[in-house]
Amino acid sequence: MTGTSKHYIKQIIKTKYFIIYASDKASETTIKNLSLKGMRMFLVPLPSIVEQQIIIERVDKLMAMIDELEKQVTDRKSRSEMLMQSVLREVFSR
Repeated sequence: MTGTSKHYIKQIIKTKYFIIYASDKASETTIKNLSLKGMRMFLVPLPSIVEQQIIIERVDKLMAMIDELEKQVTDRKSRSEMLMQSVLREVFSR
């Protein structure tokens, strides 16, 4: 694909829009399969390569922020559980 970023296509394939499309077009056997014909029929919004790069950079930045927020949530949950254990020990040791 000339003029198309592989990373951009990878991001498109992760979208809810593509997942719904693929699910609708997939044939059901034991495992759903999306045919090559079905893939070729999928319309990809294709901005210029410069815009693709901007989109990729924004997505990567947002994903990094999400990863950091998930880490903070995990850390705070752990601290909360430790605090609860400490409070319970204090209450029941009286």
